[in-house]
Amino acid sequence: MTNSKIILINKTTVIDLFAGPGGLGEGFSKIRQFSASLSIEMDPIACETLKLRKLFRTLNNRDKKIFYDLLHDDTKLSWEKVKTIFEDHVEAIENSVWNHELGSKNISQEQTLKEIKRRLSKLGHVNKNPLIIIGGPPCQAYSLSGRSRRKQMRIQGSYIPEEDIRHFLYEWYLNIIPSFKPHVFVMENVPGILSSRVNGQSMFPKILDDLESLGYDLLSLKEDSQRDTFSVTRDFKLRASNYGVPQDRERVIIVGVRKDLKVNENIFLTKTNEFNSVRSVISDLPFIRSGLSKIDKKKVVDDIASWKEQLRYKYWNSFEGIEVDIKKELRRLIKDIHEKEFPLERGQTFIKSKNYGKTNKLSSELSDWYLDENLGGYLNHESRSHMDCDLRRYLFNSVFTKVRGRAPLLTDYPDFLLPDHKNKNSGNHKDRFRTIDANKPGKTITSHISKDGHAFIHPDPMQCRSLTVREAARIQSFPDNYFFCGNRTQQYHQVGNAVPPYLAYQIAEVVKKILKA
Repeated sequence: MTNSKIILINKTTVIDLFAGPGGLGEGFSKIRQFSASLSIEMDPIACETLKLRKLFRTLNNRDKKIFYDLLHDDTKLSWEKVKTIFEDHVEAIENSVWNHELGSKNISQEQTLKEIKRRLSKLGHVNKNPLIIIGGPPCQAYSLSGRSRRKQMRIQGSYIPEEDIRHFLYEWYLNIIPSFKPHVFVMENVPGILSSRVNGQSMFPKILDDLESLGYDLLSLKEDSQRDTFSVTRDFKLRASNYGVPQDRERVIIVGVRKDLKVNENIFLTKTNEFNSVRSVISDLPFIRSGLSKIDKKKVVDDIASWKEQLRYKYWNSFEGIEVDIKKELRRLIKDIHEKEFPLERGQTFIKSKNYGKTNKLSSELSDWYLDENLGGYLNHESRSHMDCDLRRYLFNSVFTKVRGRAPLLTDYPDFLLPDHKNKNSGNHKDRFRTIDANKPGKTITSHISKDGHAFIHPDPMQCRSLTVREAARIQSFPDNYFFCGNRTQQYHQVGNAVPPYLAYQIAEVVKKILKA
């Protein structure tokens, strides 16, 4: 390898499309040669998160100390507050994050491409530098979870697939690739894209054909034990838990390599020998209770006494309809909850801890990935509020899961704990309440966590709550010093929409090998 090649690789430029809060970009930023030079995202709050993260990466040790102090002291940290302190970085950061909706009718394709080129020039990109494009179009149109809802909308005439712009946002790849001719692109999406159809036509084969027609080999990152050399396959679906992420999240990952690079070596992701469990990544986080939003649908004072009161025996209808072994465990836990002290109550935006990083069950590799000893505590770790009836459902659910080894369905609930929903007996969403299994990788953290925590109940029955933003971020593999802007709902939404950064880092390692080939 020549020195000139090394110099070029050290100046690799990355464009992150549909960036969200920066999960893919975070993974690529961990490679010294790469920098997520330009991120494009339509959500203004996610753009705030992106700007703070990019600033954090660029600061020297002295200025990082100032940034840490801000994280510790300001519960509503934002770019607007921070940029007055780090004025020397403002122009570069604001050029590197474009709050823009790709495919918007408000700006033409030509204007969009011109603006991207202008920003790249401002950021120091020149045409001889290797270029990588990463990202994926919004996935709601491909999501399997939304298929039934859209089917009903089609019946009502309010949803027309061929008019849903989300089906065709992948065409922005078709528009941007010929204009920039990246050496490599990484396109990600949900598994639902594999079976998505419009007017009876399967979308995925069309996407592959379109991408290949631009002069790219499309590579699968899965190791193929039947072949001695790397080969092009059509199996693009990856399960994050196979690669060290403590979550069974599945993503379709397509790596496009420009044909003139001629990649011939074995390049793929290497599966981990052991899964990382939820317990291994959240067990060290401070013990907190949930909030209490309502009692009998009326707002109440949220304090520890009122919270504990809603879990007393008198609200359990003599445990009628609950099997003996679960009833026994419930009685024990209710007693323990009333004797337990909750010094942190509901947590805080930042929780300082002398034991930070000392009690975790992380592997050495993941410790290096998650922990930051200079942070000295936990960000975004405060609970959301739940109604009194949901507190009891959560407690029952977590105990049932602990005893039975699975989360209960609504048919497993005693009548007095069933939700007051018209469709509770319809058979739909019968697993709407689900406790995370601490001994396994977590189920997929989705953006729905921003609406309620019913499918993300904490595995510790004593805490009787849904996951905090930080716990969800840990399961998604975001480092602890990653701060999410906005209110709690907006933070959950960002975490749920992201690509796991630890998986993205391993993909970036593969891209690094491709550029060196």
